[in-house]
Amino acid sequence: MSLSLDFWLDLAGVAIIFALIIVAIPKYRAYKIKVALAHRLRVEVSDNIKMVLPNIASTSVQKINADGQLNHDSTALKFCLFQLDTLISKLDVLYSEERDRVARFRNGLHALIGNYDAGKLMSVTSEDLILLGERIIEDLRENGLLSTVSR
Repeated sequence: MSLSLDFWLDLAGVAIIFALIIVAIPKYRAYKIKVALAHRLRVEVSDNIKMVLPNIASTSVQKINADGQLNHDSTALKFCLFQLDTLISKLDVLYSEERDRVARFRNGLHALIGNYDAGKLMSVTSEDLILLGERIIEDLRENGLLSTVSR
């Protein structure tokens, strides 16, 4: 029993297509995992920045404690900075512009906390940081963010 050349060519074609599918499935899964991770990180960064923006705005208001001294409580700002620091190490799946803006926001928040604790805060600094935070949120939204926090 002899099989024709067309049979062997068809069989080789089917085997090649099957092999390509076998190779493509793990790559497709890795791509989908990376997209899901990037989406989750965008949500976490967006939520974190949305949480800290009112605290940044409140730094421009001088608060007097019971002793008549200026109150410089930066605990909420430091908590948000800590959360951003934990996210910074995972941001390699995001676009470079997103990573750069988040790093600038983190550095600005760090400087703001230092100035606020020292009593040297300028409202221009906090306003610039708020605008940068809002710009980051808009960029994340444009890149496919479906945030859990309403605007």
